[in-house]
Order: sequence, then structure tokens, then C-alpha cells
Amino acid sequence: MLAWGASVSADPFVPGTVTLRAAGEVAASVEGTSTRSLALDGWVDLNERFRLGLTSSTDAREQLGAGRGVCVSACRERYGGLAVETQVLLGPQLVGHAALDATRFAPTAVALELGFDLHATAGPVTVLVGPTLRLGIVRRDLAGAVGTPGNPGADSGAVYARIAVRGWSSGGVFAAARLAIALEDPSSTPSVGVAGGVFFEVLPVTISARFGTAELARSTATGGAGDHVFGELAVGWSR
Repeated sequence: MLAWGASVSADPFVPGTVTLRAAGEVAASVEGTSTRSLALDGWVDLNERFRLGLTSSTDAREQLGAGRGVCVSACRERYGGLAVETQVLLGPQLVGHAALDATRFAPTAVALELGFDLHATAGPVTVLVGPTLRLGIVRRDLAGAVGTPGNPGADSGAVYARIAVRGWSSGGVFAAARLAIALEDPSSTPSVGVAGGVFFEVLPVTISARFGTAELARSTATGGAGDHVFGELAVGWSR
């Protein structure tokens, strides 16, 4: 089971398996500001169908960007998000997921996420496509509840897609894209992000790096951190 992605596998979960992930997130905005943060994720397989997680990374939310987790420098919030989530194996290639995501604290803004991930594998190529609905349920008036600072509390729908190619026995490369729209204003310009990266496996450890842009153009329909150029270095462990 790969530990470098948010929804790591559509194979049956292994009861008692624990997956841990630590990620350093760095981002730079068009205004010239930069942020650095440290995010920690953890999941445990309860049985072959259910997995529980406590996550704080951008990747775990299937978003492109940075600024979640514990702030190291120049972040909007000292702590940029903590989610309680569950994953349910719905079929041989389908994983459903739900989460309560607290995007800031004191006062606290909370969003509900509902979605699923469709996995497909052909030889060395693995594809993931995952639509997600994100709704503000607590303090929708606060910037960052589910939208950007320019669009506080906006409900959003997003589709995240990732393709990974195993180029050698212990790793490979991957590319990801995310499209999001504001449900309260579907005619607004969508938020589009793209990223690329590489992963290495020395089981049970996986190391990954990704970089890209969270927004190809400014938009009010995100759900991510709103930073424009970002990078992430992560170490995962599963046993």
C-alpha cells in the first residue's frame, strides 16, 4: 500500500495496519509572500472495508497548495487545519470518503467533505479520479471556512485527478490536476491547479515530492490554501 497519496489504495484494507505521513509544505504567492508549514497525517484500518484518519496536510484533502498543518513561518493561521475522516471500500476500484475539516481555530470554522475516489491500474500506470463536495457547517462567515479569503464560506465542488507511472522497481513519477467551482456562483471562473512529482519506495517507507501551482488563474472557487506556487516533501510509513 502506497503511503504517498491521500487515498492510497482501492485494495481491501488490512485490519490493524497503521499508515503515518509527515509533509513539509512550502508556498509562494504572486504578492511575493511565502509560507512554510509541517503537516502530519495518520490512518488506521479497522477492518477490510473501513479506515479512520486524523489528517492535517493539503494532500490528504486532495487539494493542491500549501499552508495547512503547523505553521513554521508566515502562514495565515498558526494552525491551518485538522480533519477527522473515514474511508470506506465500496468496490474493487472505488473508495468513498467523508471528513469534518476544521480549517482554523479560536474561532473555529468547520467544513463537511463528501466524495469518492475511483482507482484504475494498467501495468505500471495507476489513475485516480475523485470528485468531492465541500460544505461549510460552522462559522461560514469566516474566510477560509471552505473558500478563499475573498469568498468566505463558499460551498464548492471539486474534481481531483492523478496519474502515476512506475518508471522503475522502487518508484516513479506522477502528475495531478484539480478543478473547483463555487456552488453559490457556478458561473464564476473555476479554480484550476496542476502539479507533478516523484515517489520512491523502500518499504515500509515511501518518500515523495511534488510541486506545482494551486491556481492557474485567480478565482473565488477554491477550497485550498490559495497560494499559487507550492512544493511538498513527504515521508510515509505503513505497517
